[in-house]
Amino acid sequence: ELEPLPEARVTSHFDLSLALHEDGDAIAGELEYASDLFEPATLRRWLGYFECMLGEMARDDQASIGALPMMDAVERDNILRGFNDTRRAWPTAMLVHRLFEAQAARVPTRTAILFEGRAVDYATLNGQANRLARRLRGAGVGPDCRVALCLRRGPAMVVGMLAVLKAGGAYVPLDPAHPPERLLHVLEDSAPVALLAESAVADVLVTLDGAGVPVIDIDELPSGDDAARDLDPADFGLEPGHLAYVIYTSGSTGRPKGVMVEHRQVVNLIHAHREICGLHEASRILQFATYAFDASVEEIFPGLAIGATLIVRPQELVAPDQSFVDLLDATQPDLVNLPTAFWHQWVQDVREGRMLPARWPGAVNVGGEKLERHHLEAWMRSPAGGRAAVLNTYGPTETTVNATSMWFDGIDALPARDVPIGRPIPNATAYVLDPMGQPVPVGVAGELHVGGAGVARGYLGRPEQSAERFVADPFAGEAGARMYRTGDLARWRADGTLEYLGRNDLQVKIRGFRIELGEIEVGLMDCAGVREAVVEARDTVAGKRLVGYVVPQAGAALSAATLRAALSARFSDYMVPSAIVQLEALPTTPNGKIDRKALPEPVQWSEASAWEAPEGEFETGIASTWARLLGCTRVGRDDHFFELGGHSLLATRVVGEVGRAFGRTVPLRMLFEQPGLRAFAAAVAALPHSGQARIPVVPRGDRLPLSFAQRRLWFIDRLEGGSAQYNMPIALRVQGVLDESRLGEALDRLVERHEALRTAFVEIEGEAWQRVQDSATVRIVRKDLRQLDAAAQASRIALEAEEEASAPFDLTRAPLVRCTLLQLSGRVHVVLFTMHHIVSDGWSTGILVRELGEFFAAGLQDRQPDLPPLPVQYVDYAAWQHGDAARGAFDESLAFWMRQLDRLPDLHALPLDKPRPTRQSYVASRLDRTLDADRLKALARLAESSGVTLFMLLQTAFAALLARWSGESDIVVGTPVAGREQVELESVIGFFNNTLACRFTVDDDTTLDALLAHGRRVALDALAHQRTPFELLVEQLRPARSLAYNPLCQIKFVLQNHESSALVLPGLQFEVLPHGADRVRFDLDLTAEEQADGLALAWTYKASLFEASSIERMARAYEALLAQWLERPQARLDELEWVDAAQSASLRALGRGADSRAGRAQPLPRALEAAAARTPNAPAVRCGGVTLDHRELDAKANRLAHALQEAGVQAGDRVGVHLERSVELMVALLACMKAGAAYVPLDHRQP
Repeated sequence: ELEPLPEARVTSHFDLSLALHEDGDAIAGELEYASDLFEPATLRRWLGYFECMLGEMARDDQASIGALPMMDAVERDNILRGFNDTRRAWPTAMLVHRLFEAQAARVPTRTAILFEGRAVDYATLNGQANRLARRLRGAGVGPDCRVALCLRRGPAMVVGMLAVLKAGGAYVPLDPAHPPERLLHVLEDSAPVALLAESAVADVLVTLDGAGVPVIDIDELPSGDDAARDLDPADFGLEPGHLAYVIYTSGSTGRPKGVMVEHRQVVNLIHAHREICGLHEASRILQFATYAFDASVEEIFPGLAIGATLIVRPQELVAPDQSFVDLLDATQPDLVNLPTAFWHQWVQDVREGRMLPARWPGAVNVGGEKLERHHLEAWMRSPAGGRAAVLNTYGPTETTVNATSMWFDGIDALPARDVPIGRPIPNATAYVLDPMGQPVPVGVAGELHVGGAGVARGYLGRPEQSAERFVADPFAGEAGARMYRTGDLARWRADGTLEYLGRNDLQVKIRGFRIELGEIEVGLMDCAGVREAVVEARDTVAGKRLVGYVVPQAGAALSAATLRAALSARFSDYMVPSAIVQLEALPTTPNGKIDRKALPEPVQWSEASAWEAPEGEFETGIASTWARLLGCTRVGRDDHFFELGGHSLLATRVVGEVGRAFGRTVPLRMLFEQPGLRAFAAAVAALPHSGQARIPVVPRGDRLPLSFAQRRLWFIDRLEGGSAQYNMPIALRVQGVLDESRLGEALDRLVERHEALRTAFVEIEGEAWQRVQDSATVRIVRKDLRQLDAAAQASRIALEAEEEASAPFDLTRAPLVRCTLLQLSGRVHVVLFTMHHIVSDGWSTGILVRELGEFFAAGLQDRQPDLPPLPVQYVDYAAWQHGDAARGAFDESLAFWMRQLDRLPDLHALPLDKPRPTRQSYVASRLDRTLDADRLKALARLAESSGVTLFMLLQTAFAALLARWSGESDIVVGTPVAGREQVELESVIGFFNNTLACRFTVDDDTTLDALLAHGRRVALDALAHQRTPFELLVEQLRPARSLAYNPLCQIKFVLQNHESSALVLPGLQFEVLPHGADRVRFDLDLTAEEQADGLALAWTYKASLFEASSIERMARAYEALLAQWLERPQARLDELEWVDAAQSASLRALGRGADSRAGRAQPLPRALEAAAARTPNAPAVRCGGVTLDHRELDAKANRLAHALQEAGVQAGDRVGVHLERSVELMVALLACMKAGAAYVPLDHRQP
């Protein structure tokens, strides 16, 4: 009895591999994983999630993917409640200052504050605060009244804070070191009843004088005998729910916003911090943060509430230098509170044996930014390790300083990966939620939400922003419970601690790739000689560009080229900063955080070893154009267009603008062949002068001509009686409080700005004309889906999107844009936009998205939109196309295309799986494939080394594939271009894009590198002559026309290498959704797109022509071709393997019959003799009325065979047989074989 044993595997070919099989009525399988990457417990959890999802899919096959739960009830409860088991029964119904007053009564002579050698005891501090509080009460201060403080660091700062609290008010700190503009904004926004200041900040007060707030001088404290008598809060109705302070944080709009925090939230923080840090009355605490930063609350009030001593940092101490160490030695604090950036700098010195105090503090509380693991490891391995434990804290101002914390007290506590931010502090809760607001499993990233006792009241005077960020807590089980949406990304670890993954706004897209800046920062930090590093994404006209900022280690010499090379070995090219700037130190805010806004712009984006300024008119002018289009600060003589970030789309714009600027017709090929500024400028200067006029503005009227492209769409619409095939749908999920009226206003203003959107198409005397309406309103169709559950909503959204995308437009009625708004909840909507292609294109979609966002934001902020006026409109372009100037410009290009496309095949020869319909069907199917990031990087390197773009390489490979699949050498591939060579058209909505019919000659004996050179010529020639409209070509070439297929080209290739526009509206988040109807206008459309995980390949094809299996085989062959191209660029096409091993084996099997060896060794006469022996009387041959049985046939054949042998016939001889059809013919044939000869039949009917 045989029993299979498990296969012993010590290696895995994949990071993760799941194999399943049916086992009776069950499904069994195994999950194989790379043990270097995953822990067994993680994979067990994942399998549990997989089973849970499968179960839910089986239970409800109509549910949307986003609504499927991954966790069972037990794990969900553990994440929501087990990880949040933080409840403490503390007396929180108290006031902050009352806790301090209790200590002043208990230990009046104990030192409360140490500052620059001066000590202030509890009694003195309390007395001064009482006297000032009575002064404030007399000035009208009471519960929830704000009092601004503008004080330097020192005892007076703490006196002022306590006095405001005692008077029932909420203090609003103003740091005198902050810019006057910020101080004035805070003062005006907070509307305080008084400004508490001191004479030392008189120069600052001058700038604040315009706010009209009464000033109270803290230096003029009133005298009196009642200093020791505390104010009774009951006398003026002060309760724990009243405000304690309003601290301003940076706002997303650039204007700081005030966070309102109440006494009860601060009291919970006091109790929590005392428990976490083990504080007691003998503790000595370093108060480091500016009081305008909420970390100061944690540093001041917990200590004062237990009778501890605060050591206030001197004003001038801002770096971990010798004065900082001297302060530690002189004051010997037990707990040091430091901003993360400050501590990171100190770690660097400590690691190198500098800045070591004689007595280490027992603990360092670090917070404000992400704590980097390599700094923590350096600390633990330094003399500080084992002496000064590190408390890593996390918490937005909106959750009262801290929300989570975690101790690290030795090298054994060092995490394997990023440093966790810990567990929720007492009476706080943390939730990691998906975009649907549901908790995610352990290890899955989501947005961190914080609930519990620390959630602030909200933003002062900003109810809309408060409603957006402070939301109902559905998991608390308490009426009125709220939680704060932090905007931070995090994930749970299995031990119940949280891992911080960065800000949502530190996730950026570069060329369409979503990346984390922190990952690149870690990569820079790992480079030799780098002490600190920050990476920023800078907006340029050429798109977002990454900039790295580095601070070198002492004595290290850093080279930008070396650093970029090191990053290139680790990251894909889109993650390597375009420029690296070396700084002496990273700029910091007064709070000690890295000040990203203060990071300088790079002087240059390229890495030229020696920069040389452009010379002369042409170099200077072209350099200016490059700098503007590429987003460079400067361009030198030796800079290279493509190394600066240029690509084929920008190259087209460059040659157009340079040509207009210098009155030359600049061929696109010139920039590819001479991409250096010096050489390109010289080549342009050598060109003959030719005038290039701008597009003129034409008078508006009832008869404005259609462009060539519009004429084709108008004809198709009339032919089909209203068609939806040229609809351009967009579907967006919107999260946040959506102001529908503002959205409608923004749409109307967009239509007002762009005439194309309010253009109708009319027929007059049998000819089509454009007619621009004076005004048009986009009607928003609103549909309320709030009563449906999640599954029903998902189904309805799909239906509505399909119906909206499939509804035809009436081209005679403007506007040719529609909007449907589906409301899913109070904070979630789906917006469906649809435009007709006759007034729009893909580029226009980006314009619509950007400008709609600007109009919406301008409406919310009550300002004018920041949009320049449009120099021309689409109807001007259409009229120009039909004018003499354009016709003259078309002549040369048209002549090229007439030569290039002469005797073009009417239709491609790809083998179809289904007969072609007599009328085109546009129903599409799609296959998505991805080449991994390493393969994409290798292809990019091959393209660069071959002097081509990635587009040229991929398109040429596609042409080779089509040639192999069709058996033809004449291949035509259509590729779209933007069609906006004139700079004045860049911001105009309209149908500009054009299709280029790229014609390849592909021979089997051509080498790959020769074919690529041919592909480069084809692409450059096509781009150089792109101005001729495709429709004009069709008119001039007059190919065979058919309703069954497109003229000239039926196959398309696209490389998406430009950034898509994201809709950015204040307070809203957007997600692009599938837009319903899947249609394709070409038989086969291959779209390649560079993404974070590699090269995405979308094969979209007509379902009426191809089976999915055929397209999949073609896709695999394309990938195999690219792989071999990388390995053997010198190989010939006929030397390549077009199928993989599995396909090859399958094809060989199809070419063979069933394998049977029965009777192979027995000659045919012997088989017949055996039959005669078995069934001698059975009929063997019948012809007419004559029948021979097997015995008679055998006997007659034997006699004739003997006669042949006697006549000299031997084995291998040939014997002619010339007989009529008869039984004798069968006897003769068998006799020849018995004699060992081969018979040669002779038909008497042949001549």
